Amino acid sequence: FHAFDILPLDQWRPGGWDAPLYERKAWLQQLMTAVDDDPILNWDWRPGGHGSEERQPPVVVVPDVWIFDADGALSEARRVWAREGEGCMLKDAEAPYVRRRCRAWQKLKRL
Repeated sequence: FHAFDILPLDQWRPGGWDAPLYERKAWLQQLMTAVDDDPILNWDWRPGGHGSEERQPPVVVVPDVWIFDADGALSEARRVWAREGEGCMLKDAEAPYVRRRCRAWQKLKRL
């Protein structure tokens, strides 16, 4: 599971949260660190699980990559595609979370 954004459920239900992406990412990282440090909350692969359990942790926070122009976006997308990833979500770091399509989030996928 790759986590790239977060917001409280009581904010998600009505459709969004005013906190900008950079604050949401910091909160996500804090929560992941707290979970990693707590043996009761720590995620583990189920016994007999299938997939890539032994190669990576069950939950990974997608690292931030700052992109400033179209060439940077294409370069990052090529890096993701080379690793067999689907594509990139380009997000405005100042934008709030909205649970609908918006100009602040753009999907960059291979054609």
